[in-house]
Amino acid sequence: MKRLPSQSILLTGDLITTSTNADDKAKLGIGILLCYPTLAQYTIMDAFGRDREQLAVHRDGGPATLGYQAGNPLANAPAPGLETPIAGTALTWMDLTLSFLWWPDGKTIGITEVRGQPCYVVDAHAPAGHIVPYASVRMWVDVKASMMLQAEGSDALGDPVRRISVKSFKKINAEWMIKDLEIHEVKTDRTTILRIRDAQPVGAAAKAP
Repeated sequence: MKRLPSQSILLTGDLITTSTNADDKAKLGIGILLCYPTLAQYTIMDAFGRDREQLAVHRDGGPATLGYQAGNPLANAPAPGLETPIAGTALTWMDLTLSFLWWPDGKTIGITEVRGQPCYVVDAHAPAGHIVPYASVRMWVDVKASMMLQAEGSDALGDPVRRISVKSFKKINAEWMIKDLEIHEVKTDRTTILRIRDAQPVGAAAKAP
């Protein structure tokens, strides 16, 4: 969480989903407004850049609250659960928002290597009473950079449901941020790539919901 950007920033990119059939590929646009620590806003767009849905996560010291809009133009609608898949992709809203980083009982259980980098292995369990896609998440956090390189969400039996891997980083105004994030859905063998194409700082006015 400490590696989230210290300044307000707007990220734009694509969600690219493929299945076992190499020709079966779908592409959506995405905009991510990060005003850490109070607001993160995620806008999903169709292949032509038209808004489809938007989720805003507000944090003010207590439990997060969600604001949701859908349609074109966007209009208020009931917020989906974080376990809800996003528009035909292999990821859920929890994967996109990385909400499991805020689970309160994370514990470091060891150190291992991921792609040649020493990483803390951190286990976290879903808070009681929360409807989420995973019973637990295991994270691999780079020891030197303090950045998550990999995560695996599992069901109540401990079987993996999705694997999340950071494939590359991009330096933006002296801060390193994720450029390519891969989400693999184990059961369907589908993969979605979140690819950031551009990042722009935004003014204080953008912090308003």
